[in-house]
Amino acid sequence: MEYDSNTIEKYAKKTDAHWQGLYPAVIKSVGEYKDKKILDIGCGTGELSRYFSENGALVDAIDTSSSAIKFAKQQDNKTNYALADAQTLPFLDSSFDIAIMNMVLMHFEEYSTLEKAFSEASRVLKKGGKLIFSDLHPICKMTPKMLNRTMEYCDGFSYFKDESKYIARVKIGDESISFHNTHWTLPTLTKVAQNNGLSIAQIVEPENNIESSSDIKFSYPEYILFVSKKVKE
Repeated sequence: MEYDSNTIEKYAKKTDAHWQGLYPAVIKSVGEYKDKKILDIGCGTGELSRYFSENGALVDAIDTSSSAIKFAKQQDNKTNYALADAQTLPFLDSSFDIAIMNMVLMHFEEYSTLEKAFSEASRVLKKGGKLIFSDLHPICKMTPKMLNRTMEYCDGFSYFKDESKYIARVKIGDESISFHNTHWTLPTLTKVAQNNGLSIAQIVEPENNIESSSDIKFSYPEYILFVSKKVKE
């Protein structure tokens, strides 16, 4: 997926809010990471990649957007950024201790692409390594109007129907950014992980910790995070 420079700048602003809930949960779920090899799949503008690189991890990061990769490289000279697809990762088998797919599942439009992404992530992980992946929480996804986000459900949408399409429009100050997303049910995400030798060890519902009266405080989880471990080759 490609974005223009204006969208990339807005996206980078949006991800700033992730430091209030989602990113700390990802970091905590990773556990010990110093001197560990981490792969950030769908790194976007590189906020998580940069954090881990600056704090002692050995990080490779890929995205399909050349604009996003360019932006990330401008902010970070420690991470190895590459333009690549999650379905054909340019890495050897068992290369990484940890892999992260943060907020990328909704960009896989068909089950075959979702399956291939999990297959590739498992392939490049060492046995015993972690894959951490996240999505919008079902409560958030099925709430049509929120303080900072509105949902538009496309024809035929059903929560129980994989590959259903929806558009999330997120407010960023006086502007907004639209994401054309694909919905996956929780049983499907569990199944695709298990099919690829991954055992889900933990499910996390990060709490939004924004306290400023000028910011948004959710009384329900906005995101859901899965912590899985590679148990089979």
